[in-house]
Amino acid sequence: MKTTSSRVAWVVGLAAVAALGLALIPAALPTGPSANLDAAGALGAGRLGAGAVLVFLGGLLTALTPCVYPLIPITVGVFGARPGVSRGKAVLLTSSYVVGMGVVFAILGVVAARTGAAFGQLLGHPAVAIGLAVLVFLNVPFIRSMGIGGMLVPIFAVLAGLTLLPALMYMLGHRVNSLRVLPTSWQREKGERAFWMRLAHWVMRHAVPVFALSTLVMVLLAIPSAWLSVEQNQLADAPSQAQAVQAGRVLQASLGGAVNPDTYVIDTGTPGGVYEARNFAALGDFADRIAQQKSVVKAVTWPDRTAAQIRADGGAGIVDRTGQYALMNIAPYEDSLSNSARDLNDYLKDEKPALEEAIPGSSVTLTGEPALQNDFNDAVYGPFPYLVLIVLVLAYLALLRAFRSVILPLKAVILNLLSILATYGLLVIVFQWGIGASLLGVDHDVRGIAPWIPVFLFAFLFGLSMDYEVFLISRIREEYLKDGDTRRAVADGLAKTARVITAAAAIMVVVFLSFVTSQEVFLKLFGIGLASAIFLDATLVRMVLVPAVMSLLGKWNWWIPSWLERRLPRLDVEVAPAGAESRA
Repeated sequence: MKTTSSRVAWVVGLAAVAALGLALIPAALPTGPSANLDAAGALGAGRLGAGAVLVFLGGLLTALTPCVYPLIPITVGVFGARPGVSRGKAVLLTSSYVVGMGVVFAILGVVAARTGAAFGQLLGHPAVAIGLAVLVFLNVPFIRSMGIGGMLVPIFAVLAGLTLLPALMYMLGHRVNSLRVLPTSWQREKGERAFWMRLAHWVMRHAVPVFALSTLVMVLLAIPSAWLSVEQNQLADAPSQAQAVQAGRVLQASLGGAVNPDTYVIDTGTPGGVYEARNFAALGDFADRIAQQKSVVKAVTWPDRTAAQIRADGGAGIVDRTGQYALMNIAPYEDSLSNSARDLNDYLKDEKPALEEAIPGSSVTLTGEPALQNDFNDAVYGPFPYLVLIVLVLAYLALLRAFRSVILPLKAVILNLLSILATYGLLVIVFQWGIGASLLGVDHDVRGIAPWIPVFLFAFLFGLSMDYEVFLISRIREEYLKDGDTRRAVADGLAKTARVITAAAAIMVVVFLSFVTSQEVFLKLFGIGLASAIFLDATLVRMVLVPAVMSLLGKWNWWIPSWLERRLPRLDVEVAPAGAESRA
């Protein structure tokens, strides 16, 4: 009776803490009419993740533990991202990702703690933060905020894993396996280990053809990424039932070009400067000249009237009441992210000095939807290649220190990049080429994907891939340190981690596939991108390519120059058994 009461007390206590944490998460979300759907989407992702945890772990107490443990990093992550993600799209994506990532970290932590591998598992979390650092250093506020929120989750997951998780596991003790929801017979861990070990041995026996075929599949998926376009047609991709979208399409069809054109904002430098004869004539001549550029300019809005008539008309909507500022609208032939709009934007930037020279003492700035969209792309993709290079170097150095090997970190970085390129290629095949798009509810041609999606996919997927890599290789290295047998170490390491990796990946896939039900094409893209990348990485890459490559490399997996080995700080991912020495 006492045992039953204590179990009930533990359930009630953990449930109370979970309820408190779930109450804090929506408190971190913005309020307003558009926020309800975002909060519901985030919590819906959390419910899917919690259900998957229950199915995987089988026991109510075991499942509640990873639901309580990540509440701190999840809540901190949502609060950390809040300042720059007041827009509904950003909130939905950030909250859903943070919740899904937190639950996955929790299940990895709980299972690793039960098997004595918690330290190695926790070392993978900083690798996730390194990947998300790409977002933090981009000069776009909402992207930066989402990067900060995402980085806080793995950082606080490490802190919670070193403090809260051990405390919970210690207090629960053997009770962690009690109150089972699923029969014990359903948890066939020994049988699954035998399956993964057989798979590892089969892959290593046929390492060359398996490596060649797997690499071919990944490369074939990656090749279409060369056609990846970020020239999204926002009106075409928006939900058709929205009145604003319907009105925008009617306006675009009637007028042609972008609904909101490019706009020159001309500051003449003095009140009444627009109406001065010389300046007014210069503005009219400039408008006539650029209107002749029919290859890029559809129309220019500058009235064929005198300065006195415009002054008498109160500025006619193009001159402010002081007469110092004027607006000149220039419309492209197509929408704001089309090639023609891009060409117009570049042309207008080149023409700014000529306009400023025609009006002495003036300053001219370019705005409007096409200019904003294209400047956004430049702000994101200008520094992006350099940031990617920095992330790759940092990730390599972190794994070099952890694994004390020159080859393994290089292999990890290459395979992670291949996974990301394959994901980009899959998005091109499905959405831009339309192969299978109708099955996802996309009933029109998708010209390009949302400009921020490739950046987010790289940051999120690179980090998560590194987390899986550390979890797998740390086990393999622990086994290798026992007797120096690489083939046995790969088989045993894979057998001990495959169930956890595939289960954690399945949770993420379930969470992100829920985005496919959205009417927004960009959410379908984001969900399919994350789900397919995690599936490929956790199955084809981690379970097939990694053992094949390590089998082919043999002892070269652990090679490191002696001078470098002496200079590296000692930080073994796993504690080697007594008497074992590194063979790096």
